[in-house]
Amino acid sequence: MTQTVIELPHLELTVARSIELGFWWHGADYADDMNRIYWFETGQAQLELGGRKIPLRPGRLYLIPAHTVFSFRCRENAWQHYIHFRGAYPGGTPLTVRLALREAVKLPPLAPSLLNRLEFLTTESPDSHLMEKCAILLQLLSWFVVSPKHIPREKTDTARFAPVLDYVEARLKEDLSISLLAEIIHMERTHFSKRFHAVFGVTPAAYIRRRRIETAMRILREEEVTLDIVAERTGFFDAFHFSRTFKALTGCSPKAFRQRNSIIP
Repeated sequence: MTQTVIELPHLELTVARSIELGFWWHGADYADDMNRIYWFETGQAQLELGGRKIPLRPGRLYLIPAHTVFSFRCRENAWQHYIHFRGAYPGGTPLTVRLALREAVKLPPLAPSLLNRLEFLTTESPDSHLMEKCAILLQLLSWFVVSPKHIPREKTDTARFAPVLDYVEARLKEDLSISLLAEIIHMERTHFSKRFHAVFGVTPAAYIRRRRIETAMRILREEEVTLDIVAERTGFFDAFHFSRTFKALTGCSPKAFRQRNSIIP
């Protein structure tokens, strides 16, 4: 009998709360290493992602993947439930690399009770009920996952590239040649680049650059180290090269990112 092995992501819940929002809830070009799930029980607000304005209103759940640059604004009183969590597959591969995720779904009937239960457990029992918290978080996340039958076949071949993704995560500070990555899964370099782009929507070089910047975001938020050290730990030639690439991808300098990125709901 054939056995199916289900590889689940590692999820780290950091906060699950509800809060009354007002005009104070606004900001531009924000990004960090948290995935966010929002439910607006009352009132409305607005997100801006990649130049698109997305209304946040009751009756829907919203997901903002980690490292996404977004702007937000609330122009009225609103009651918001929010969850922050980190997530990755074994080896460090981000959720969005392995999963196709919707940015919004119609509020499932079970969602309000699960959100309230998770908020209660997080507040009253922060160090216990870990399995239940994880189960609730997985259920919430599952509602955003696009069914494989609705994904073009060429984009479902992520498992084949898993050794490459794991190799990249473990060696971001090293010189990563495309030829070397292709050899890991026994592909010719040009074919590897075409298949990688078909599956992930970016070139191998762009993926490596993005993962270096996302790792740098985490370091900038959590550690008081110089830009030279950040550059060295994320595979950039020097602080100048790192800063130029960081601003090109995020829209702000590393210094500005470090100064303004306190955790927001």
